[in-house]
Amino acid sequence: MKPALLVTPVLPWNGSFGAAQRTSLLYNALQRHMPVEVLQVEGAHAFEALPGDRDGLLARLKYKSTGIAGLSLRPDKRLRGWAAKHLDWNRYSVVVGRYPAPALKLGVPTSVPLWIDADDAVRRSARKTLDAALTNMKSALRTRILQSALSRAQIVFFTSEAERRRYNGLCGKVLPNVPFVFRPDPIAPAPENKSTLLFVGALWYGPNKEGVEWFLKQCWPILKQRFAELRLRLIGACPPAQRAQWEAYPDVESPGFVDDLAVEYDRALFAVAPIREGAGTNIKVLEAYAYGRPCVITQFSYAAFADSFKAGESIAVARDAEEMVERCAELYRSADARARMAAAGREVLARDFSQQRFDRIIDETMQKAMQA
Repeated sequence: MKPALLVTPVLPWNGSFGAAQRTSLLYNALQRHMPVEVLQVEGAHAFEALPGDRDGLLARLKYKSTGIAGLSLRPDKRLRGWAAKHLDWNRYSVVVGRYPAPALKLGVPTSVPLWIDADDAVRRSARKTLDAALTNMKSALRTRILQSALSRAQIVFFTSEAERRRYNGLCGKVLPNVPFVFRPDPIAPAPENKSTLLFVGALWYGPNKEGVEWFLKQCWPILKQRFAELRLRLIGACPPAQRAQWEAYPDVESPGFVDDLAVEYDRALFAVAPIREGAGTNIKVLEAYAYGRPCVITQFSYAAFADSFKAGESIAVARDAEEMVERCAELYRSADARARMAAAGREVLARDFSQQRFDRIIDETMQKAMQA
């Protein structure tokens, strides 16, 4: 059987953060049907072509990233020239682009079936600042550019129904983000003497960093005033200097990347995801439920989950800092509320955000493509 070519900026062999986890899930799902070769293609300041450094990785390519709103999807001449010398497009049964830009910049011939995983297809911000307004203006422009460019693909995967609806007219399917690890038997509820809240995410990533800083400035002082015993753990890779600034807040710990998240969730009452800008779905929200803990999220993040989770039952949703404080206070006070929400959320996770569903969508897409 002819192999698939996965064109991606994020390699599938490192599952330490959300983008890599989705790449890994996609890679493994494709491998259920055929061999998969990987070509790394990512935007940078200048073109670069390096050989692959492991089995299955053809090469590491970089293209000069330019364009309106930071996005130009026209084929890159140097990438296309490299492909003409090194790729036999007829070898591949399908090319799968992880994110729109890599495969479109590569200039995949129209004779080759192309699927695009349009993760992060809608970028937006709920902040009330000039920068946020500019972000939303760029997002609207980016959507128009993508609407046209994505018509090249036979299949476009979106991470949520809300994003798929934004791109009506395309042959789109929802391929949900799912937690990389799902424990059939969740860890036990936190003992009553625990008082730790948890944030998990790549803390070098702008939306995560902004959300944490907003929570620390607008919510944490009020929560500490009400509940002096509260502690906050910020888990994720981040420069030491930034972690030190956050740890200046009372009872905040930011140890960086950790090897065993189960230990962190075991010591936590619930998770918080105070995200107010960005794109896609926040895998950190689903991961909390996979480990048996409920999560308090912003109205901004809830837009990606509203078709599955019910606010107040399976997830706690806050429209602003005041409500974020109240939702955290409610869960902190009530072990029963935490247990009910965690159980309801795990039911949603098993139904709508499981690896089995992810694999089934790829299986069904592959079967239909083979019959066409």
